[in-house]
Amino acid sequence: MKLLIIEDCEGMGIRCLSDVFKNFINLSHLSVLHIFYLVGIEFLWQWSSAPPCDQLEVSSFSPLCGLEELRLHRLPNLVGLFYGESEPYLFPAGPFSSLKQLRISGCHNMKQLFTVQLLQNLQNLEKLEVYDCKGLEEIAADGNGVGQGGREGIQLISSGATAVVILPKLKSLSLDNLPQLKNVCKSAMICDSIEEIKIFNCPKVKRLPLFLSSIDGPSYLFPAGTFSSLEQLRISGCHNMKQLFTVQLLQNLQNLETLGVQDCEGPEEIAADGNAIGQGGGEGIQLTSSEGATANVILPKLRWLSLNGLPQLKNICKAAMICNSIEEIKIFNCPKVKRMPSFLSSIDGPPYLLPTGTFSSLKELWIFGCHNMKQLFTVQLLQNLQNLEQLIVKDCEGLEEIAADGNGVGQGGGEGIQLTSSEGATANVILPKLRWLSLNGLPQLKNICKAAMICDSIREIEICYCPKVKRLPLFLSTINGLPSPPSTLRKIKGNQEWWESLEWDNPSAKNALYPFFFTLQWDN
Repeated sequence: MKLLIIEDCEGMGIRCLSDVFKNFINLSHLSVLHIFYLVGIEFLWQWSSAPPCDQLEVSSFSPLCGLEELRLHRLPNLVGLFYGESEPYLFPAGPFSSLKQLRISGCHNMKQLFTVQLLQNLQNLEKLEVYDCKGLEEIAADGNGVGQGGREGIQLISSGATAVVILPKLKSLSLDNLPQLKNVCKSAMICDSIEEIKIFNCPKVKRLPLFLSSIDGPSYLFPAGTFSSLEQLRISGCHNMKQLFTVQLLQNLQNLETLGVQDCEGPEEIAADGNAIGQGGGEGIQLTSSEGATANVILPKLRWLSLNGLPQLKNICKAAMICNSIEEIKIFNCPKVKRMPSFLSSIDGPPYLLPTGTFSSLKELWIFGCHNMKQLFTVQLLQNLQNLEQLIVKDCEGLEEIAADGNGVGQGGGEGIQLTSSEGATANVILPKLRWLSLNGLPQLKNICKAAMICDSIREIEICYCPKVKRLPLFLSTINGLPSPPSTLRKIKGNQEWWESLEWDNPSAKNALYPFFFTLQWDN
C-alpha cells in the first residue's frame, strides 16, 4: 500500500493512529498519508513503553520511515504528532527520514508541532505548510531534552545553548493564520536550498527564524551561502516584527526575485544594519556599518518589490541597493518613509553619478499613501528608466516634486538623455516606453519634472487633485512650426479648472492637446 486516506471516521473512536495501524499487515511501503476530519484523534503515533532514557527502536515507526507526504486537516483535538514527546527520548534517525511534504491545517489544539529533535530528522523535507491552527505557539519546541540526529551539524543541546538544525532540501516554508505563534524555531536553521518563504497573519512572531536574523542577539558573520537559493520572500500580518533582517543577510540573497511585505504594523526597517561588519563573498556585496559609512548591496535578480500597509516603516535599507533586474516597485501606505531606497534617491545626500544601467529594467512604479516623501527621485535617475511603462503616484500629501534636479550633473548614456542642472539650463529626458502617467491626490505637488520629457509611446496622462501643478512637462515635436502630440496619445484626464490654469511656453500647445483632454466624470 502506497496511499492511505483516512477521513470522517467519527464512530471508530480513533485516539491514536498507531493503534489502528497494528491491524495492517504491511505498511512499510506507505508513501502518502492523508488524515482529514477526525474529531477524536489526539496523537498521530504513540511511543513504545520503553524506559525514557532508552533508545527507541526504528521498527516501532516502520510505517513512517518511508512516508514522503503527510497531510493533516481539521483534527481539532490533535495535541501532537507523538504521545509522550515531552519525555527526553533519543529519537532514532528513521521516522520521517523520507518525508518530503508536510501540510498541517485546522489543528487548533496543538501548541507545538514537533520538537527540534524530531525536526532534525527531516533531512529530505522539501515543503512545510502550516495554516489555520489557532493554538499553535511554536513550530519546533526544544523538547527539554538533548538529542543527536546522527548527521553532521544536526544537534540539539537545550541546556541554555543554541542548537543548529540543518534542513538541506527544504525549498518552501509557508505559515499562515497562526495567531498564537511566537517562535518558528529557537534553534538556528540552516536551509541553503530554500527558495520560498511565506509568513502571513502571525501577529506575535517577532522575527524570522535565526537563519534570517541576529537583530535581538549578538551580531555575527553569516556564511557566504546562507539563503543563496531564496527566490521568494513574502511577509504579511506580522505586527510584532521591528526589522525583517540585517543588511548583512540581505547581501546574501543573490537569487531573490520577489520581496513582499504587507500589513505589518511594527516594522521600522526592512534591512537593519545589525551593527556588524559582514562580507557576503559576492562581487560588490559588502557591509561596513561603522558610523558614516555606506554599504552597497547588489541584488542581481530582484524583479519585484512590494511594501504595503507598513505604518511605522521609516527605512527600507540604509545601504545603497543596486537592483538592475528590477521590473516592478509598489510602495503603498507607508506614511513615514521619506524617500525611496538609496538606489532611487540621493536627494538628502551628496550628489553622485549613477551607473548607466541603474533601473534600466524597471517597467512599473507605484507609490501610494507615502505622506513623508517630498521628492520621488532625481532627474538623473529618471533618465535611466528606459523601460518604464507605468508611473502611478497617488495620495502622497507631502510630495512636492516627482523628479528633482538633485543639484548634480548626470549622464544616462542613452540618446538624448542628459541632465545639466546648472542654473538656467534645461534637460531633456527621453522615456521611450512610458505609456501611462497617473498623478492623483498630491496637494503639494508643484513640479512633475523641470526637464522636458519626451514620451513617444505615451497613451494616457491622468492628473487629478494636484492643484499646484501648472505645467505639463511633455515635450512636443513640431510639424510646420506647430506643436504635434505623440501619435500614441489617447487621453489627458483632469478637471476643467486645472486645465484652464495651466501655463504654456507655446500657446499653440494647448490647442494641440485639447482634443485629447477629458474631464473627470465626477468633475462639476
